[in-house]
Amino acid sequence: AALTAALDAGLPFLYEPPVADRLDRIRPMLRRLLSADQLTHADLELSYLPIVARVAELLADEALGELRTAAIRLWDTWDATPDSQLGVIHQLGPWYLDALDRALDRRPRRILVLQGQGTRDRSQAFAIANLDYGDLWGQFQVSLGSTGGLETTLEVIGDDGDLRADLITGDLRWRTRQYPHWRLETVAAREPRAAWPGMHECVGAFLDALESGRPSATGPATIARQHLTGLAAEESIDTGVWAEIEDVDALPLDT
Repeated sequence: AALTAALDAGLPFLYEPPVADRLDRIRPMLRRLLSADQLTHADLELSYLPIVARVAELLADEALGELRTAAIRLWDTWDATPDSQLGVIHQLGPWYLDALDRALDRRPRRILVLQGQGTRDRSQAFAIANLDYGDLWGQFQVSLGSTGGLETTLEVIGDDGDLRADLITGDLRWRTRQYPHWRLETVAAREPRAAWPGMHECVGAFLDALESGRPSATGPATIARQHLTGLAAEESIDTGVWAEIEDVDALPLDT
């Protein structure tokens, strides 16, 4: 309802996904966003983290050689959302899967979701999503019943090295066969963090796009791509097998 009101107003706005809390409303809202004339900026703060950009730079320079696997993990004590129509991979995917895609500079072709236990609803406290990027395997692992605090890590393995990035602290470790000892870097988010790393950068990017007239880096195509991945995740939950991820260009717009 809030997103519809913002679109009807015709004003530029920043919003937090998901675009709807009902499965049958996801596609209509995506069509409206893709058809909108105003600036719309999804609050995907992890995608704006400097450490994600640094990982992307290292991978683009082939610092780890040919990539084999990559994983992004979320551990926290939030627990599952009760009575949710969206699976936890779909609900949280826009933030975490977009950050993973940007680090890898790739988009997955299909997804396989393994549900855990926690609730009888679609959204559970534990889940794993396996991602087929064509030339490497990816994974999104969620544990919302962790006994510790918030942890979000990004790990990439190549045939010539590997890296581990802590997205909360900005600590990055990477090594190669030629230099097998961990190299340590700190690529921290800007302060103040507004309670979450990357929020400062995300809001700044929205204001920059508003002032410059340039498109948002997390505009309608980005959020549509991640929600289509989420809808494929829902299909995988229902069927128990791999689900193909629909392309944004195949999503018909409102006329």
